[in-house]
Amino acid sequence: MPQANRHVGETFQIHFVWKIPNNHYVRALFVATVLDIDLEADRYLIKLTELLAKREENDRGEGLPESEHTVEYWEMVYRLTSRLAHVAFEADDGRPLFLRLPTLTLEHKYFTRYDEVEPADSGDEYD
Repeated sequence: MPQANRHVGETFQIHFVWKIPNNHYVRALFVATVLDIDLEADRYLIKLTELLAKREENDRGEGLPESEHTVEYWEMVYRLTSRLAHVAFEADDGRPLFLRLPTLTLEHKYFTRYDEVEPADSGDEYD
């Protein structure tokens, strides 16, 4: 059974990967802050607080210089900072999470479902 290794208020690094239409891979490493723990669903509610590292790779896994990055998708990655998401407890182990492209383009609500949610308390914990 999965277990939470983090507590509310703790941070950890989370690694996301998306395959973009030109067959490149976009990798982003964020700092995630645990806002809540859902024991019934075995997941954390996190806030992406900082983009730590980024990399774009071709279809052979070779890193590309920044001058060859696909700018439109990197703009989307930068916009994920301060977003909230639920992630499985296992996400705190540093292994990459491969996500579908609609999560990056925000066509899927993975990073937007909490945009209009007001915190139950004073609201300070989600700022």
